[in-house]
Amino acid sequence: MKTRITLSSKQLRMILFIFLYRCALDIVYCSYVSKIFGYTGFRYVFGYLRLFISWILLLFIIPAIVKLTERSRYSDVITLYLLYLAYIPYTAMAGFFPYSYHFIAANTVYWMTLLLFILHFPSTQQKYLIKTENNDLVLTIIEGVFAIVILYISWRYTGFRFTISLSDVYSFREEAKNSSIPILLRYLFAASKAVNPVLLAYSLDRKKIGNAALIILIQILSFSFNGSKAVLFSTLLAVLLFFFYSESQLKKLPMYLTALCVSAGLERELFNTIFLISYFVRRVLFLPNLLNSYYYDFFTHNTPDFFRQSFLRLLGFDSPYPDMDHMIGDVYFNKSAMGANSGLISDAITNMGYVGIVIMPIILSLFLRFMDSLAFGIKRRIYISTAITSSFILISSFLPTALLTHGLLALGLVLAVIPREEEKGHEIKI
Repeated sequence: MKTRITLSSKQLRMILFIFLYRCALDIVYCSYVSKIFGYTGFRYVFGYLRLFISWILLLFIIPAIVKLTERSRYSDVITLYLLYLAYIPYTAMAGFFPYSYHFIAANTVYWMTLLLFILHFPSTQQKYLIKTENNDLVLTIIEGVFAIVILYISWRYTGFRFTISLSDVYSFREEAKNSSIPILLRYLFAASKAVNPVLLAYSLDRKKIGNAALIILIQILSFSFNGSKAVLFSTLLAVLLFFFYSESQLKKLPMYLTALCVSAGLERELFNTIFLISYFVRRVLFLPNLLNSYYYDFFTHNTPDFFRQSFLRLLGFDSPYPDMDHMIGDVYFNKSAMGANSGLISDAITNMGYVGIVIMPIILSLFLRFMDSLAFGIKRRIYISTAITSSFILISSFLPTALLTHGLLALGLVLAVIPREEEKGHEIKI
């Protein structure tokens, strides 16, 4: 007996915009990115076979996107954004960038393994909530610790510099890099970038407007120290999504991304400027996929690092390589000062070699499913912005770095503490 698959009009519209999004990516890459930024490695090579394969790669994941959108758990939302921001742009580059077929095969195996486990791994029955006498007090203490750390760093190293200008971000980053901040404060400062947006949304939900305003000011001081655009982006996103998020937004995501790509092309044609092309399309959508191919090329011709620059370093293991991101920047861009950070398959192939393209997506999927348990019962408009920013972190960072340095573990702890009105699930008494 055959099973009939029926799609609603909203699902069909979403699929149509997925195709339009891919077409917009193709046009922007061929007409602008490869021409304007070709000197940085964005090459253009046309071939009918490559183009055919690239569209087949897109068709493979349409059913997964439909299913993830309908379920929309915490892990599903992160995976959706990984697909929209990393995988679909990868398919566009596969049609016009001279990826090796070995890389295309390996990267596709990575993504298919991740989707297989996200979609079919049994959901945990434990829904974790850390229950104290006063969860709000615990959250206030956490917020206070991060605020004190940021205030101290801002005072000590910038004299309370306060700006939202993007023009000086690289000089801010260089200053921050050369600052002799104690290691504990560095970790707390980095974790605040992941935690503060969800605390901001929670404050808005509790109608603590003054507290929300304070978090916004703290975030601006954080940006003013090291020029991290992600801090401004995540703060703005937390506010916008809290007020305007609805369950239909995930279905409209490809429409929004298509509009952004079209706007990027129109900006170039009408105003002869490339702000959207440079900061959004190139930097967010295409550069991570370019870096993935470079990491793959280097570590399939050299010995994998086997986490010796990661957690094994704490156990006394020495890596044969200098800082990974600067090494890739030096080898492929001739810029040793460049931080060529990347994640996903770059993480897998760098630390585990070919076996990593199967093992690492399984580990990632298990972590994301555990985050489902921590976020269970929280209003989606509170955590939705952190799901989005978590996907950005995973695209541009190795998983151990994302957990520790970029604060995903700290974010998980905060999610477990946030009170929720729905089913409490499994409580951990402290």
